[in-house]
Amino acid sequence: LKIIVSQEQRIEKKELTINVTNNTFTYDGSAHTIAYTVTGMVNNDAAPSVDGNVTQVNAGTYNTTLVIDSNNYSGTIDTQLVINKAKVVAPTQFTATYGDTLGSITLPKSEYGTWSWKDGNSTLVGNAGTHTFGIEFTSENNNYESYSTTVNVVVNKKTLTINIVKDTYIYDGLEHTIEYEINGLVQGDNEPYVSGNITLTNYVEGGQSTTLVINTANYKASLAVTLTIEQKQEE
Repeated sequence: LKIIVSQEQRIEKKELTINVTNNTFTYDGSAHTIAYTVTGMVNNDAAPSVDGNVTQVNAGTYNTTLVIDSNNYSGTIDTQLVINKAKVVAPTQFTATYGDTLGSITLPKSEYGTWSWKDGNSTLVGNAGTHTFGIEFTSENNNYESYSTTVNVVVNKKTLTINIVKDTYIYDGLEHTIEYEINGLVQGDNEPYVSGNITLTNYVEGGQSTTLVINTANYKASLAVTLTIEQKQEE
């Protein structure tokens, strides 16, 4: 008598490796998903489908598990999709005039938040030249980050006004020069030197022309003027 025992053979699924190749992005208004590769298939099998991937647009961290569960293969990996907040592009340079405050400079407007001066609006921009100041962006949108950076402020010389008080005299044998006043100085500054003034004693037909010039570290001005000595009329 022969007894035949039947034994069932069990074939386990092969475990595949899921390699995450890119799961970190910066918000740009587009949808993003986790990029991955699958390795370990046999007999030139095509890569099986992977479940559990996520697609998101907004900034945030999204946890998930990628899973392979086909007839012949299995695999799993815990991972996350990370979409970092974007940065609003910062300005790099502004122009101001000596005597201005930072608050007089117009900062760019953004629909995603507000720019402000780190040192406050009342801070003076300083002497003519290029200076660096801090600015801050305060985000009002969850997809953009708040941050600080620096910008250059190019400070130009301030143009003053030279007002002529007197440039015409009647001949009296004395020396005369152009009388003027300067307007527009920043509070606390001394009156700058003015070059180009002339002295005249005698009558000269048509007068004598010159240009009054201010050219200091922080100020500039220029004014063409004529000094006139009129002939004295006999009594």
